[in-house]
Amino acid sequence: MGKKQFKNYALLNGLPVADMSKEQLDGYIFQLQQEVEHEREERNYYQLERDKIQLFWEVTKHQLEEKDAILQLKNTEIDEAALTHLAEIKLYKQKMKHIMFECQQHIDEK
Repeated sequence: MGKKQFKNYALLNGLPVADMSKEQLDGYIFQLQQEVEHEREERNYYQLERDKIQLFWEVTKHQLEEKDAILQLKNTEIDEAALTHLAEIKLYKQKMKHIMFECQQHIDEK
């Protein structure tokens, strides 16, 4: 299709381009520029929202990692405390047996 044939088929707002006046074309160009500007603003808004969500995600992920580290530390502290407690109980049982044995010896002597 040649340029002349293409111009006959090009339609803007339902009108052939060849039949439109300069003012109509300028108005259409202005309308398109406004649409482009609106789309740019929308794209920028969505990019800002995406960046905010990404930042929130990263901060939350970092906080979660910190809490997990603290939880692991607390779990190891609890495990160590449990082992210490069991060792103390064992020691007290041995002391109690020793005291009971000494008491029994004193009773036997008397």
